[in-house]
Amino acid sequence: MRNFRGCYNFYMNTRAAIILLLLFTSATSARALSFCMEPTPPTCVDNLDAFGTSDQWEFNSCRSEIENFKQELESYIDCLKDKIDDLIAEYNALVRKYNCKARRGGVCF
Repeated sequence: MRNFRGCYNFYMNTRAAIILLLLFTSATSARALSFCMEPTPPTCVDNLDAFGTSDQWEFNSCRSEIENFKQELESYIDCLKDKIDDLIAEYNALVRKYNCKARRGGVCF
């Protein structure tokens, strides 16, 4: 029972650490995940005139910027998902190694 309790406590502590890490990286994504570059929303929407003084070219140009932003945002989300998958894999490897050592399994990887 002692091994299970120790594993459970380790699991809960590690889980809490991963949650805190994910919260931290979401708050500081550009710094913590420098390879996942958060896209900047286009500012063209603020420059469009709703009262009709903007021409069709401006609307089309802005639409293009918004579509590009959507593609960049999808890439950014994919990058974050990959990072989360990497963190989960790292956590699982750590738990496997811990469990091996808890069972005194000899050489543990």
